[in-house]
Amino acid sequence: MNRLSINYWNCGAGLLKKLDIIKNEIEKDQPQIFFVEESDLLSARKLGVFQMRGYTFEHSKTLETRISCWFNSTYKRILNLEDDFCETIVLENVATQLLVVGIYHPYKCYENETTRSNFLKLLTNN
Repeated sequence: MNRLSINYWNCGAGLLKKLDIIKNEIEKDQPQIFFVEESDLLSARKLGVFQMRGYTFEHSKTLETRISCWFNSTYKRILNLEDDFCETIVLENVATQLLVVGIYHPYKCYENETTRSNFLKLLTNN
């Protein structure tokens, strides 16, 4: 049985500035999926620079491109969702139909809320 192997990192300040670190981590850990938040691809002139052998590169389609990912041939992208609240990439395991969802949701502090209740509001988009 294959083990699920996912890395998820908020790289802040854009993917391009930290691409060497990310590529080294992918080569070292060889995860099935590597999600990156706050990827900000505006500074990237060509997306070909993000290609890696054995992985497909995918990203959300907004100007900010707040989530990107690399995934191996075990998975395929089935959906990208973007709205005012979050950006989402949905991947499906080709053999088992297991869905893996990467979500970027910007943090927003609501007044008169505890940390827990604030987090629950973010999750439900209220």
